[in-house]
Amino acid sequence: MRTGDDIARELKLERVPDEGGSFARLYTAEAKTGNRPAASSIVYLLRGREISRWHKLKCDEVWMYHEGSSAVQLLLFPDGKCEERRIGPDIRNGELPQSIVPAGVWQSTVLSRREEDSWGLFGTVCIPAFDYEDYIGGNAEELITSYPAAAEQIRRIGLDK
Repeated sequence: MRTGDDIARELKLERVPDEGGSFARLYTAEAKTGNRPAASSIVYLLRGREISRWHKLKCDEVWMYHEGSSAVQLLLFPDGKCEERRIGPDIRNGELPQSIVPAGVWQSTVLSRREEDSWGLFGTVCIPAFDYEDYIGGNAEELITSYPAAAEQIRRIGLDK
């Protein structure tokens, strides 16, 4: 049985320092939106109890399930709305193969199965292309203050630093 370490090695993934997980950029569009590439894509791996830590982007991001454990994604919208999504192959039980995260929405993602040997492989596409200047890191405790109605869900995802 393949492990998350096998997947990371086969795809030559690197750790994501601020967000968590591992990734490799696969594509950056030659077409431009203004002075930026129109889109970019990565493959993204979460293992065990890793967290895609709280962050928001200044671009739209589309998550796609590829293989392994499905994921639970919590989104906090600027209007105060909270939405929990399951990204995975089991459509009959409420999972979706894609999750579209609009620009400016706080997001955090964990595996549905959070055992040590678990892993989930996803792809993301950013429109326009991801730029590190677009990344804004968040803190779970501060987000609980801003989104008190979502406190229980934020705690369930994990109180990361």
